[in-house]
Amino acid sequence: MCALGTKCSIVLNGHKERSLIVSAIKSVELGISEIKKPNKCTFDLILVLDSADEQTLELTQDAISKLSLQTSLTFVNYSDLGEARNYGVKYSNSDWIVFLDGDDLVGPNWLNTISENIDKIDPTTVYHPAYLIYFGNSSRIHHQCAFNELSNIDLIKLATVTNPWGSPLLAHKTLLLENPYERSDKLNHLGYEDWAFNRSTLDKGIRHYCLNDTFYLIRDRSESLSKITTSNYYFPIS
Repeated sequence: MCALGTKCSIVLNGHKERSLIVSAIKSVELGISEIKKPNKCTFDLILVLDSADEQTLELTQDAISKLSLQTSLTFVNYSDLGEARNYGVKYSNSDWIVFLDGDDLVGPNWLNTISENIDKIDPTTVYHPAYLIYFGNSSRIHHQCAFNELSNIDLIKLATVTNPWGSPLLAHKTLLLENPYERSDKLNHLGYEDWAFNRSTLDKGIRHYCLNDTFYLIRDRSESLSKITTSNYYFPIS
């Protein structure tokens, strides 16, 4: 279990989101401002820009210059979200990792719930928001919390046909180092790094659990990496 003053890195993965990444950064600042005292967790922000365009880079630099939050800006050229996530994990000096994509928004109570429960949660479990709220080109709510009651065997069966949980998660750094994301295989149309991660960890008996009443906002846009992956008929890697 975790002691008071636990460190947690928010790894924000950017690519070519342009002005949308500014909203993602601001949502982190808002989420931290909503944390109730006593704050059991110290957050820092790590931005990993992977093959980013110039506009995304300039807007990111301007946005983080206005933050009081401890922030690191790093650059990679993987052109692969899984590899970029792994880089952020290795770069972090924290005990825990939270992932945020550059076109999404942190739900206001997601970070507060993490802070309130950080001394109770299990470092061998992967945690997810209870609800994913989609906005933009479409509007819908994915109730991930429904899967809390399923057995590991049932979850493994489910994960063969659909991805039970989206990309946002909280996990211990050690767990993520031992279970790195796989690189997408574009030649053989194998992708969906988050789905592959969920499947491979379930196969190892690693538990996944949603923190009650938490939510995360996912921007549904036509040029997102997820849509590009789907348009190329990708299947999970593992």
